[in-house]
Amino acid sequence: MDDTTIELFREEMSAVQRRLEAMNTAVEALARTVEENNRMLTAMAQALQQMGLIAQPYVKKRGEVTSQDGAYY
Repeated sequence: MDDTTIELFREEMSAVQRRLEAMNTAVEALARTVEENNRMLTAMAQALQQMGLIAQPYVKKRGEVTSQDGAYY
């Protein structure tokens, strides 16, 4: 490879690295959003359970989720 080809390759790899870093930042932000939403939904479910509006779910068998009152979801 000549010097020009090597330099073009380095520039392209630098651009790829920048794109990967940007995607990583976006994925990290999305993960934080998912975690925040999960905390909010968990708190909402707990509040509804305390009000007696929904039953506490539990797993009876793998893949079969039922509530304590026997209702299937």
